[in-house]
Amino acid sequence: MNRSIFHPLALFAVAAGLACSSATTNHVAAHTVVPAWTPADSSPPSRETCKAASPHNQMACYQALLASVLKTNGMDSAMAELTFLAGSVENVRANSHMFAHSLGLSAYTTPDQLAAVFSRCSPGFQSGCYHGVIQGYFLEQHKKEPGAPVSAEAINSLCKDFRGESQQWLLFQCAHGLGHGLELIYAHDLPKSLRGCDLVTNGWERSACYGGAFMENIVSVTNPHQTAEGMTGMKMEGMDDMEGMDMAGMDHTGGAAPFKKYDPANPLYPCSALDDRYQPQCYLIQTSLILFENHGDFAAAAKTCDTAPGKYHVICFMSLGRDANSYAGGKADVAAESCAAAPEAMRPWCHVGVVKNVVDITADPSDGFRYCSTLAENVSKVTCYFAVGQEIGMLSSDPAKQAALCKGASSPFEPACSYGAGLTALKPPDLVAFP
Repeated sequence: MNRSIFHPLALFAVAAGLACSSATTNHVAAHTVVPAWTPADSSPPSRETCKAASPHNQMACYQALLASVLKTNGMDSAMAELTFLAGSVENVRANSHMFAHSLGLSAYTTPDQLAAVFSRCSPGFQSGCYHGVIQGYFLEQHKKEPGAPVSAEAINSLCKDFRGESQQWLLFQCAHGLGHGLELIYAHDLPKSLRGCDLVTNGWERSACYGGAFMENIVSVTNPHQTAEGMTGMKMEGMDDMEGMDMAGMDHTGGAAPFKKYDPANPLYPCSALDDRYQPQCYLIQTSLILFENHGDFAAAAKTCDTAPGKYHVICFMSLGRDANSYAGGKADVAAESCAAAPEAMRPWCHVGVVKNVVDITADPSDGFRYCSTLAENVSKVTCYFAVGQEIGMLSSDPAKQAALCKGASSPFEPACSYGAGLTALKPPDLVAFP
């Protein structure tokens, strides 16, 4: 399980506070009225004009602000601005992953520069910048040849620069981005996007691609304004006539019945309607749809996960944990309380979902250790530290660095971290076995 793939959907970031308070106030006098930004404005917006913008225009304003910073000062400044905004504006925090997506998409230039653009992104905001870069590639290809399918050669060569053992984290982000990009150019036709992922030769990369496709599909249902199209307002060549239309009701199959994005009457859909090879990655994100439909009822979602096919029980409860962290806004006690809704046997896996999401967001194992330390049940604690070890194995391929990172765990649980990172074959006695 050391290379298990966990695709977070729950989009939020724990932002670092930046010393930018003067930029937010500009010493505006109390009687001064700051003009509200509108899309018709030709000049770049500021934090103040975005704050004054109407609720309808505010997200577009912050998008324009970030795009302006990216164009003027580069990616580092744009990511710093996003970090500040995510720490001070609730709507930006909630949409931070997709804002990062759009920065990566905007930064993309040409295929031969993809690796260079990747190097300017950062793991913050659940690595959304990396995923956006890959979407930029697919968008460019779509504009060159609208409607042309992606070839096996193209999809297998795109991540070639990251296949060295020391770049496993970047390889995952690239492969995951493939699924996002396929969903983008195939108009959120999930089966077609998954078949595109089937062209990926390496099984681990192929699974990551599936996860990206499922994530993009769910975002298009739960928050359509957070898709690449919605965040940037772009119109893809050959798809302008789709603007404002319900993609779930469209026929993308040349006459066959269209595949629905989701089914409110079946909380396990689309997983229940897909081939078995897709289901692990589908169930790993399915609770985002379940909670969307039941308005955040974790107890009801846990009961729904109990109805999933037996071999996907654990995966569904890991998905529940990821969403518990999102709904909790990063508050450990609130996330743990949501996991308490899971049956006792599944509770450790819910905590695994939480802690993997915690580390996925910041790429900092110490954040995961802090969550594990709050848990009361020993079995859950051991399994939690093991999961952080798995994340460490993704973040670095250097055994010395992995061992150093695992030393950040509480001493009784360092062996569980080391086992998760693949540093030892000695399994901790209280570790829950993956069925």
